[in-house]
Amino acid sequence: MRTFFINCMLFCLTIVGGILMNGCNEEQLNEVSFNLTESRALPGFHWRCPNCGFFNGGWRNNCSVCDQEYESNHGDLLLSIVLIESHLIQLTTTGGVPDDNWGDTNRVELPGRLVPLRAPYDWYNNAVADKYYTTFRSISMDSANSSFLEAYDFAWYRTVRVIYSEYHSPTSINREFTIFNNRAGTTLKRTAKGRGILEGTRAAVIAFDALY
Repeated sequence: MRTFFINCMLFCLTIVGGILMNGCNEEQLNEVSFNLTESRALPGFHWRCPNCGFFNGGWRNNCSVCDQEYESNHGDLLLSIVLIESHLIQLTTTGGVPDDNWGDTNRVELPGRLVPLRAPYDWYNNAVADKYYTTFRSISMDSANSSFLEAYDFAWYRTVRVIYSEYHSPTSINREFTIFNNRAGTTLKRTAKGRGILEGTRAAVIAFDALY
């Protein structure tokens, strides 16, 4: 009887485990485990689509379900940063999904399904950059707002991954941020999400400026 009971329990656990594994898309993140404060590098960062609510990998520019961008103005900024050195930073297209040689998860998708052939060196993964990431994230009046925090991490995560320390200069990055702020800043400042986009981007730009 005891053996029969143990076998039944194992059988039930196997079924439940199979359901859970099959019910979760690789790119979906469980609500309970979704953590906005993992680290400055945010290796497992996902963003929730503002249109359909799907959790997308941090590398994505467009939602994999409904194709909506999280913030189109920010996507345009990232593309403009890469295009500063377009003769040095080669781009390819994903067609919406990682290719067979994806490999480097630090590459991010840009508007138009474009992706750099390689990611920049992880210049942002150090104590100086960490100070700026943490400080700007914690001193804002919105630091207790989940929309702000997600947008902040989204902007930081993706901005640092399009700044190439070997190609870009702080002057050129600051110039693009100023254009972005002048064009979209007034609108973004109206919401906690928008302010998160601005502050996360600003933190990344200032961190790069401090290091280079």
